[in-house]
Amino acid sequence: FPSHDIRLTANTTESASAVLNSGNWTRINIGLTTSIVVVSGNIPGNGLMVFNGADNVFLNGYLFGAPTNRGLTLHNSSTSNLAATSTIRFTNDASNNDVHNSFIEGSHQAWSGVVLFDGAVSTGNDNNRIVANHIRGVGSNLPALGVYSVGASVTADNSGNILSGNYVYDFFGNNIGGTDAFSFGIALSAFNSEWRILENNIFQGVTMHSTHPRHNFRGIIINSPTGNNFEISNNLVGASDLFFGGHLTLTTTTTIDFIGIDIVAG
Repeated sequence: FPSHDIRLTANTTESASAVLNSGNWTRINIGLTTSIVVVSGNIPGNGLMVFNGADNVFLNGYLFGAPTNRGLTLHNSSTSNLAATSTIRFTNDASNNDVHNSFIEGSHQAWSGVVLFDGAVSTGNDNNRIVANHIRGVGSNLPALGVYSVGASVTADNSGNILSGNYVYDFFGNNIGGTDAFSFGIALSAFNSEWRILENNIFQGVTMHSTHPRHNFRGIIINSPTGNNFEISNNLVGASDLFFGGHLTLTTTTTIDFIGIDIVAG
């Protein structure tokens, strides 16, 4: 089967999700030529870019000379509380994909993620690699969760995925959770297993003020009682900038529940 190279050459605003379905290829490479590119949209209830059962796709936003050598920005400006509102979404057993060296931005206030893994069918969304990206909000509209994954069952769990060397920051869920509010940098919910979460910097560069009686803040949270073999190593949680300086500031008149790394697994 063939391989394909796709080059992004100019800014674009999408009115609907850009969806990659499953196909008969050995590999698809998506990258830049010589220009900084911004792909934007206001897409509620789905991802700006959706890996819909797609496998073996390599998205690389590297551009020499761009800010931090990342030349690609993907941003979904929707502040929707609809499930699956996201910027990059892996669904329907999307596996063996890579997303590297990009600015990935979202503004959702839902149980979702700027980067989302959901909708597993038979095997799960497995062996995907998210490496060296900035995962963050769009301007002052901050997302509730940076990365979120939920599987479908013990046999259709999301497993073998890698989050490495990312900056996950400026996330704030002031409008989800009912009485309590939740802000999670990386959150793995039910039916996840064998993830590697390595050397990520999870921080807040802005001051946050919660209006809820209780605000639950987690840098990394795993709540997957059937999951096992997680590797969590050399992550930094709680700074206020890219360079590990300062500390996050969250104000409230009531209770803040801060846990850097919170794990419930098998």
